[in-house]
Amino acid sequence: MDHPELYGDVVFEAGSCVIVTDHWVLAVTKVLTDLERRLAPGRPACVIAEEAEGLSVTLHEIADHLRGAFTGQGSTPHPGGASWIATVPEPFTTGVDVARLDRLRRVARAAAEHIPPRERLIDARDRSVRRDTARAAEVLRRVLAGEEDTPWRERDAVDAAHDLMTGARESSFLNKDTEIRRRVLTDSPLPRVPREREVAEPPGSGGPVWKAVSAETVFVMAEVLDEAASRLVPGRATAMIGYDAQTFSFLSGEIATHLFHL
Repeated sequence: MDHPELYGDVVFEAGSCVIVTDHWVLAVTKVLTDLERRLAPGRPACVIAEEAEGLSVTLHEIADHLRGAFTGQGSTPHPGGASWIATVPEPFTTGVDVARLDRLRRVARAAAEHIPPRERLIDARDRSVRRDTARAAEVLRRVLAGEEDTPWRERDAVDAAHDLMTGARESSFLNKDTEIRRRVLTDSPLPRVPREREVAEPPGSGGPVWKAVSAETVFVMAEVLDEAASRLVPGRATAMIGYDAQTFSFLSGEIATHLFHL
């Protein structure tokens, strides 16, 4: 069959992509989900726990395999000392205009005080204010009154110092390291680049699901893994996440969405 694509078959051209099982792609989406949440503005300061060491090593090993499929390069040094991540956290308040911050505090207090308590909204069946907005206003009122230290609320029972924040159960660094290493490095073949034109095998019942990933995407995936590996080095300390991390946090979510649709 000279043109299998005309019959609905998927064709991989020689050297055009890296072929991996879906577990390789899912591992990167988990990391991207973690980065999106880990770098969300306002997240409190934390220090990465010792049990993250294995996961940090695993993520870098996966990154090396992805890059090596194209480059032929072997193992590379672990990016734990990455220069773009500060070794000493800098308080986000450095350089803040105090007068402007005071004005923002007054405006925030006024806005919060004009939103009724949730109980009143529920009793009155008032749907003009979202419940999460009312909840945020309550937290803000308590913080501004000095009754709470931080307005941060986690969506589920995870701890940034001990867990990979994927929204899944059993998300500790140890559990995720075991899961990712088994599914990616033990149960799945290593990434490969097709040496000649080939037709993809249809997914079999219970068999592996194959993904074809472009070179550009593969190198992005590897860099994402190394970014996470560097941030999950035991003892890595971060101050409260400032708003300047919003762009990277948002980008992580966008890349994860792209990978989900491969």
